[in-house]
Amino acid sequence: MTNVDPGDGDAGEQQAHRSQQSISRSRVGGNVFQLSGNFILLKASGFWRIAVIVVVGVVLAFLSARSLIQGPGDKGTKSTAARRAPVVAAPPAPVSPLIRAVVDTDPLDLQSEELRELYAEKQDWLIPAPRVVQGVPTPDGERVGEGFYKFVKGYNAVAVNRLFFSVTVQNLTGGAAFLRTIRVTDLRCGPALKGTHVLSGGGAGPLAPRVLLINLDSPAPDPLSFTHVPEEWLSKDGESSINTASAQPFGFTLSRGETAAFDVAVLSYKHRNCRFRLKITATLNGQNQDLTIDDDHTPLAVAGIPTPDFWEYVPSNESNIAWQRAPGADSVPTDTTRTATQPLTQTTP
Repeated sequence: MTNVDPGDGDAGEQQAHRSQQSISRSRVGGNVFQLSGNFILLKASGFWRIAVIVVVGVVLAFLSARSLIQGPGDKGTKSTAARRAPVVAAPPAPVSPLIRAVVDTDPLDLQSEELRELYAEKQDWLIPAPRVVQGVPTPDGERVGEGFYKFVKGYNAVAVNRLFFSVTVQNLTGGAAFLRTIRVTDLRCGPALKGTHVLSGGGAGPLAPRVLLINLDSPAPDPLSFTHVPEEWLSKDGESSINTASAQPFGFTLSRGETAAFDVAVLSYKHRNCRFRLKITATLNGQNQDLTIDDDHTPLAVAGIPTPDFWEYVPSNESNIAWQRAPGADSVPTDTTRTATQPLTQTTP
């Protein structure tokens, strides 16, 4: 431990300085101001150093954030969202079909005169329940059966046991088109339909060339093409007599702008209700195109009704009777006739 002599001026001054530094310094004129100035300068320089660091940090943070928002080489005039907005391609213009198929479900428009007569012999339709049939067909010019067809179709009638329709295929391409195959698609069969069975009569005759016969009751209901179809093939028990070996291939070629038409006869005698479509595959310039055959975008339909219970339309005669219940019904009711103003009762499904 060092002893300080109070008489020693320099040592006393140093001791006073340690205990009362500010006072002793204030007493030493120039040195005090010099030291005080240095002290103040140190405080000021530390403050500005911190301020500069803060400002530089803010600027760097701003530039870093700006570089994230703008891409390389972007001068800041556009945002990334605007510059990189996805380009949505315009939808392609609709393309017209190169081959057109038109379906006509009116049996009186069939290409074959003989087939039209065969249909006219037995115009057989079922009007599904719960529709109530009332009234009579309106004559339509010279086509006697046309009025009956429009009458039943007004009730959304379904063909009974035999469905007849025609298909017209037109080649709209600049070259030839080959119709390769035709097949049944979307075949769905369910319980027999309930409703009112109506029938009208006419003439008879064999089928003409280019007729497709489809038997939905067969295990493989493929369309068969014949140049001649005997009438007995279309009967309830005619399935066994159909000569499938005489069927011809369906395929044929349509030249540029050529139109071809063929008639279709569909059989279904099983006690059920079937709906289906046909599909034709055509080849154009080495590429296949499918044509769907249906009834105005709805499936074609045929009802299998083995029972002989139906209402037969009686054309204008001397009596008031417009409809007569079939005598072959299993249980013939007492009210077997109807006038044009009386509704028809449902028949046995």
